Amino acid sequence: YIRKKNKINNYVPYYSIVLKRNIKKLIKLINLNNSYFVDLGSGKGRILLAMSNLDFINIIGVEKDKSLFKECKKNILKNKLNKRIKILNQDFLNLKLKVKKNTNIIFFWYGSSTKSILKKILIKYKKKFKNNKIFFYIIPDRDVPKKIKFIKLVFNNMDFKNDFTRNSKIITFK
Repeated sequence: YIRKKNKINNYVPYYSIVLKRNIKKLIKLINLNNSYFVDLGSGKGRILLAMSNLDFINIIGVEKDKSLFKECKKNILKNKLNKRIKILNQDFLNLKLKVKKNTNIIFFWYGSSTKSILKKILIKYKKKFKNNKIFFYIIPDRDVPKKIKFIKLVFNNMDFKNDFTRNSKIITFK
């Protein structure tokens, strides 16, 4: 657990420090002030809270489950971050999200279920957000399909030697 800026109930997963460090690696490639952070399957909002003090244009959570969506919204309100973090109650397979052209979008996805679903999302988002530079931060790294010609590995993060399910990759489109 981490507490930042005396936030109430600012509970975040133990790997959030690693997540922030890996996101900060992207600063060498992109400007966070010109970037959106989107948590696909935001659950209770832990990752959203962890990202709240980074300089993104906007932080967005997408959660399909109604009860998790309500709990996430409650956690965001408790921490007075409702102006900083937007939460959408929708299925990210059919994401309805408007972002400014020529901005960066970092999609965070923990446990992308199957390589075929991830591949479907990559193809769909590549087309949908063609006017943006897109990055996917994916945990676990083994979920990233190896034979997609249009993706490029940006970072392979091997931060957890004893728990390989927490290692990640950051990919982008060629």
